[in-house]
Amino acid sequence: EGLTVITEDQALREISTRAGEPLRPHLLESDKGTLAAIISERGYPHVRVEAETGLNQEGALARVKFSVNEGPLVRMGNTYFVGNFRTRKRILDRELRMDPGEPFSLREMIRGQNGIRSLGIFQTVRYRTFGLREMRDDVVLVANLEERPPYYIQSSVGYESNLGFYGRAGAGDRNVLGLNKELWAEAQASQTGERTELGLKAPRIFGTRITSLFNLYYERIEPFNQEFEVDAVGSNLGFVAPLSSRAFSSLNFRYERRDLSNGDPAPEERAGDLFDQDRFEPRNVFVVTPSITYDSRDS
Repeated sequence: EGLTVITEDQALREISTRAGEPLRPHLLESDKGTLAAIISERGYPHVRVEAETGLNQEGALARVKFSVNEGPLVRMGNTYFVGNFRTRKRILDRELRMDPGEPFSLREMIRGQNGIRSLGIFQTVRYRTFGLREMRDDVVLVANLEERPPYYIQSSVGYESNLGFYGRAGAGDRNVLGLNKELWAEAQASQTGERTELGLKAPRIFGTRITSLFNLYYERIEPFNQEFEVDAVGSNLGFVAPLSSRAFSSLNFRYERRDLSNGDPAPEERAGDLFDQDRFEPRNVFVVTPSITYDSRDS
């Protein structure tokens, strides 16, 4: 009764109460919430649903009536962001997924808020709505944001048995040009070699939830107790896509050119079996790695 936003057949398919099955009061309460949620997502956030039952004379059959008060149609108004001194507004608008004039969806608004929080470039995100509680025709959203410092420097020193003493230093910008992209550079030196790396991380590529990572690196390795050294130049390109809140799929491509050398061999080594020039020819390595990760942690 009072249902206009969706058809009666659609409503019957969504609820759990079925003709011919035992009448369960707790399912009626659940069905009220289900119907209210479906109608609310179509621009009626003030919807109210009540359920009434009436028994026949024998008390064996019940007639169930859902009374729906849809309330006024509410549309999305303008969105205002305060505190995004560096982040561009189009990056934030892309997360909300609701344009002015569209039917207001509380679920989409919450999803958009969580999307902005998950960008990782804000310390705090607070939202206020104007017009929703007052039952106006449109809802205005104001987001107060506090950006994280975009630049960072990291360094470490230590000892590992396979590296010896080592030191690492790196710097980056986690919000390049306000586009929610991270650029970093890192260098490492140890008793067994050195490595330099330049990388770029781009979440939300092509407006999707896919994250891409790209890096270029140079590495020189002189392992302990070995008579050779390796010079490697390579690149990685990876994509990570969420399958659910706990599962992720990834696809990584790696290309590397490796040069193996043993310095300047002695003349007797050149003439003998100890020196095989073919072993030191440059190698080109291309690796494709697909994977699926499931994370069972609650927090």
